Formats: sequence, C-alpha cells, structure tokens
Amino acid sequence: MATLGGKHLQAGTGRELTYWCAYEVVGGTSIFYVAVINEGMSLLGQHEATLRYDPKGIPAKAIGRTNILQHLNRTAFGEGQLPDPQWMGWYGPY
Repeated sequence: MATLGGKHLQAGTGRELTYWCAYEVVGGTSIFYVAVINEGMSLLGQHEATLRYDPKGIPAKAIGRTNILQHLNRTAFGEGQLPDPQWMGWYGPY
C-alpha cells in the first residue's frame, strides 16, 4: 500500500490537524484508503473511503489527498483522546 500524510489547517476553525493515510488501487477502477487523524498527540478519529478511479485521469494519490482534505474540512472533530500513558511513545504533557 502506498501512503500519504501531512498537516492541514481546518477550514473555519484553524485547528492544525495531522493525517496519515494508506491507500491502494483496487480492481483498476477504485481507490480504497484508511486515514488516521490527530491534533498534536491527541487522536481525533479515523476515516475510510472507497473512491472511483480512472487510471488514465487524475493520479490516485491526488484523488486520495483531495478526499481526505475535504473530510477534514467538513468534520467537526471534538476533543481528541491522548494515548495511554503506558504507550512507549508517550512523553506526557509538554
């Protein structure tokens, strides 16, 4: 699976969201992706979608990025959940 990710300022709120997404072309005409959305260390949610795809048209990566960014802008995320303190990557509040 290919991946993409980055940071995005949410329209209307100005929150800086981080997303990571894994996607794959399925059957030559569809793209399936799964994304994880964070704000800092806090997990806000996950999102998955299956999109139509034309291999002779827009690249799969661009279609996936456009769809995930639209999802980030139109979703009202609540307060995120911090990771379990026993998680090895957890360093506590800054």
